[in-house]
Amino acid sequence: MNINKENSKLFTLYPKDNLTDEQIKPYKEKLDLALSDPKIKNLAITGPYDSGKSSLLQSYFKNREFKRGKIKTWIRKLTGKNLQEYEFINLPNFFENTENNANNTMENNIEQSIVKQLLFTENPFCFPYSRINRLKAYPIWRVLSIDLLLFFSLLFQPVRNMTKKWDWQFYFIFGIFLVLISFWIAHIFSKISISAKIKAPVGESELDTNLDNTEKDKTDLFSYFEDELIYYFKHSLVRIVIFEDLDRFNSPQIFQKLHELNENLNQSGIRIKFIYTLKESVFYNTNVKRENSYENKAAENKSKFFDYVLPIFPLHSFQNSKNKWYKALNCCDFISKNNKELSLYPSKKLIHNLGNYIFDNREILTIVSELDIFAQKLPMDMFKNSNAIDKLLATIVYKNIYPNDFEDITIGKSKIDYLMKNITKFYNAVIYANSNEITAKINSLNTEITDINRQITLSIRNYLNTKYDQICGTYGFILNGTHYYSNTDMQTVNNFWKSYLDGDGSIEQRKRISDKFELEDNKKSQIASYLNGDLQTFDILKLTNTRDNLKIDLQKNESDINAKSLGQIIDLLNKSDDSFQEKVKQKFNASVIEYIMNTDILRFLLINDYLDTTFYDYISPGSFNSSLSAEEREFLRNVESRNPTLSNIKLVHKIKVLEELENLEVDYFYAYSTDVLYLLCEQNKRDTKIQSLLNHIKKQKDFEFLSTIIDDFNLDRAVAIKLLNNLFT
Repeated sequence: MNINKENSKLFTLYPKDNLTDEQIKPYKEKLDLALSDPKIKNLAITGPYDSGKSSLLQSYFKNREFKRGKIKTWIRKLTGKNLQEYEFINLPNFFENTENNANNTMENNIEQSIVKQLLFTENPFCFPYSRINRLKAYPIWRVLSIDLLLFFSLLFQPVRNMTKKWDWQFYFIFGIFLVLISFWIAHIFSKISISAKIKAPVGESELDTNLDNTEKDKTDLFSYFEDELIYYFKHSLVRIVIFEDLDRFNSPQIFQKLHELNENLNQSGIRIKFIYTLKESVFYNTNVKRENSYENKAAENKSKFFDYVLPIFPLHSFQNSKNKWYKALNCCDFISKNNKELSLYPSKKLIHNLGNYIFDNREILTIVSELDIFAQKLPMDMFKNSNAIDKLLATIVYKNIYPNDFEDITIGKSKIDYLMKNITKFYNAVIYANSNEITAKINSLNTEITDINRQITLSIRNYLNTKYDQICGTYGFILNGTHYYSNTDMQTVNNFWKSYLDGDGSIEQRKRISDKFELEDNKKSQIASYLNGDLQTFDILKLTNTRDNLKIDLQKNESDINAKSLGQIIDLLNKSDDSFQEKVKQKFNASVIEYIMNTDILRFLLINDYLDTTFYDYISPGSFNSSLSAEEREFLRNVESRNPTLSNIKLVHKIKVLEELENLEVDYFYAYSTDVLYLLCEQNKRDTKIQSLLNHIKKQKDFEFLSTIIDDFNLDRAVAIKLLNNLFT
């Protein structure tokens, strides 16, 4: 990672212990007073997560220890004995699962962890009368000290008189043997466990290191090990125990047990102080019914339980964490604002918005650290796009916030992966939902037109059939050499009237018809349109015009949807009502839609086009042909992400680019390049792809585009005419 040396520790995630006394004011003075007060036994350090509670305490006690001298360090190294007056007990609960765990089991597990950290981490030689079975590793200096003592005993006069016949070789061999046998004895003795029995509420049981015994799960382990804990504190210098992260277990009862343990220890003559780091709401019990509680119940319990409460003022704003982001980003040389050569820095808009969602400092440091590494690993031509660094940061945010979905990409079960790989299907689902009402109206109008047409057709048929029978009479009638009889089929009747209206036959024949029957003038045009297969009435024309206008709206609606970016479509979906979303779910994977709608950060990244189909290029090596130029790869990314290009893109590797487009199965509306259109025409590709590209030309009103392809590529005349016809129809 390319991090400034001065700030190299910024990206470490452990609590800092290098804060000076000046930096931890006024907390230092308050802690000094609290620890010097013998009546304060239980002290709370309260504040939200990531407010610096652990850093404050570790720095405070480190500075306090330093001021008390360095001689303790040498004694501790020689004896292995802990000479610190404080002990940190850290009990993180990152994988809590309370579904099948009773509260007493959880409390028992917490007690086990506390006992283990207090009793089983100390050097057993410092507590020789402890009845807990532990392996003892004899220090080398102890073994060698005994050997030297035995060896130098040979130098005393009485012993020398007994061994005066020994030469120096024998002394040498004896010394080696003494060292070897000493280490062997130490090894054997380290395996010998001292067993003892202790009376406990569960009866007599061997006190060994197996704290997971089923019987012990049923008892209070603080009471069970109380004599050992008293012995531990009496023979150690530890007088302050700091409990961290106990509130993560949401088990207030454990505080009650620790309070009782503290009281018992103090009554035994040991002045012990317990410090707890916790959140403000630790004593708020959501299981208590409201009628059995009152508003300040939690505050009252907290003030009764603790002897002193030290609140921590938050390090960062609750409203926005943008300053954390800027601080972290500016410590990376590669993406810092100070790097004038690359100018790789996320946009202000993205940082400010992420500041509304992500507040945890460790989480921000992890994301920025990963951003710095990925930015250095990716090819630099990717960052020619002004928003590339934003897309990279968004991808890393997605990777960290939604790790399960990210990991599911490799097994084909990721929700985002499904969306990106089925982007056309998603657009079609939105088009269906957005056009559903218009389509329903068009279908309704078609039904109405069909019904009216059927009624009028039936009326005209009956009318013409009746008059035809009147004209033909008993013996029939001859018109234009054709003999017509009554009671004939409808097709013959229609032919008769068509011939008559077309003016066929002699004047005498026509006069004989008009003498018997003359069509009304207002019905002639209607009958003529019926006979010509194009029945038109005022009502039908009105409905048809309405329907045709709706079809235009439908096409425009589809065109508008296809012209939108993925982010704009997600935004449309987000602002729509439930019925609209349900219609989209009918045509697309419902679980994917629900996942997006229920994840705030992911939805924000999608709506603002920070995450689109190009996100694969930021989390893995690029999939496009490596021989393509940077501009061509960027062109493919824009087409894949449905990002409309406003100018004609000239390609060098035309065939390879078209092959990539074919593999991507993209909408050619976004492939805005004369080279692509020419290849589609030359290779006789499907008209739908050509038409999609022409729709973009029409939308842009870029007629120079078509002029370019006709003039520069010597396009076949018939093909050019076809293109022009498709463009202007």
